[in-house]
Formats: sequence, structure tokens, C-alpha cells
Amino acid sequence: MKTKGFTFIETIVVLAVLAMVLPALFTILFAIMQQQVRVLKLQELKRQGDQAFGFIKDTLRKNSYKIYSDKLATNQVCLLPTTSYTNINGNDFYLKSDAGSIIKFYKNGTKLELYNSITPSTNRVYITDPIQVDSFTIACNLKSAFSSPLISVVLKIKHSSDTTVVFSYSTIIHVRK
Repeated sequence: MKTKGFTFIETIVVLAVLAMVLPALFTILFAIMQQQVRVLKLQELKRQGDQAFGFIKDTLRKNSYKIYSDKLATNQVCLLPTTSYTNINGNDFYLKSDAGSIIKFYKNGTKLELYNSITPSTNRVYITDPIQVDSFTIACNLKSAFSSPLISVVLKIKHSSDTTVVFSYSTIIHVRK
């Protein structure tokens, strides 16, 4: 008499094969999901970095007329040939526009902020969680008496949960005379 179905041995063999294949399959799926999360973090890192750095460049190009080392705009720097002034974190690097407003970009903790003398109570944050500013350096350099000062900006950002990848942005901008 023939019965329909699987024998006990056939069922055990199928379960043994599944027990060997499923862990490998789940390992592969887990690795793919980890890579996808890493790609999404890198995309967000690049998006925020590009956006913030583009804003910094545009703002400096439009508003850099004179450079000062104090908030009251009394100590102008980069006036004499072959002089330079560097500021880590941007705390004492002020730019005066031809309209008279004073601005500065500076690192505040792990964020990048903008101070504007026209609206001093509102500091805008240009890097948001979970992206962090690793370092921010702004400097000016005057090569000769016949040229305008150059502002160099270096911005390094990283993701708070993946500190192995650091995006670095740098540029040089001519100060308008």
C-alpha cells in the first residue's frame, strides 16, 4: 500500500539542508543591509557637507570686503604684504561686507554656525544631527601689496555613528577690494 507524503528521513534531510543554507543566506542579507545603511549615511554626509560648504563659499564671496580679528571690527588683519592670519574654529575671524554688516562662521561644539551683526540673536546652524563638524579652519593671506587678500577655508565633517569616514572640503576665495 502506497501512502502519499514524505518519509521521516526525507524530512530530516530537508531540515538539515535548510539549517546549513539559512544562516549563510541571513549573513548575506545582513551584510547587504549594513552596506545600505552605510551608503545612506554617506549620502547624508555628502549632502549636508555640499550644502553647507556651498553656502559658506557664496556668503564669503558676496560679503568679504575687510577681515577683522574682533567683533567690533577695530583690528583689521591681512593688510600688509606677506602677512597671514589663521583661526581654528573661526571664533575670531570676522568679515565686514561693503554694506557694513559683520559676519563670521564658527564651530560651536560639533556644529557650524553663522553670526551676522544684522540679526545677532539668530545663529543659523548649517550642519544638523547626526552629522558633526570635525574641524573648521579659516585663514587669510596677503601675498603682495597689489593683490587682494585670499581667504582659505577648510571644513571636515563626519557622521556621529561612523567616525571612520571624514569628508574634507577646502577652497580659496579672493576678498573684494
